[in-house]
Amino acid sequence: MANCPHDVFIRRLAKELGVSLEIAREIYDGMTAVAVELLDEYDTVKPLGFVTVERKEVESKEYRNPQTGEVCVSRAKSKIKASISRHYSEYDNAYELVDKHKLKQERKEKREKARQEHLKQERKEKEKEKREQKKLQQKERERQRMAERLAEIEKELELEEERQYEKDLRKRLK
Repeated sequence: MANCPHDVFIRRLAKELGVSLEIAREIYDGMTAVAVELLDEYDTVKPLGFVTVERKEVESKEYRNPQTGEVCVSRAKSKIKASISRHYSEYDNAYELVDKHKLKQERKEKREKARQEHLKQERKEKEKEKREQKKLQQKERERQRMAERLAEIEKELELEEERQYEKDLRKRLK
């Protein structure tokens, strides 16, 4: 199996957590910094459930330079060693955590989708209400126009009746 570059890890972490690459990089760098700080205080740190990071002090020792044959002394130093737990239960626990996280993420997405559907339904109802209101306004305007037209026709009829009455009166008077 090939090694996974830390950039790939960061991209996958960002995708899994639903955050930007910058935030995922800060999380990754923060975990690294905290692990290094804790190694100053403790001999062993367990940043993940199945990964153990240890600090070991290596004493100075003598060695021979193969090119010159000269005997040299190395300086004392600290070495950091990471190991993966051989207990698969801890590894399985990590998968449980991942599954729980995925389940939480799915629930969150489901709630968000339901919320979006609810908002969409509300918008549709508001649009329908607006259309109905507009139809009612159009009907009211049409009713007013019809009432005005009816009033005009009644006036015309009254005028026509008056003219006819006057015409009939003139005929009788003649």
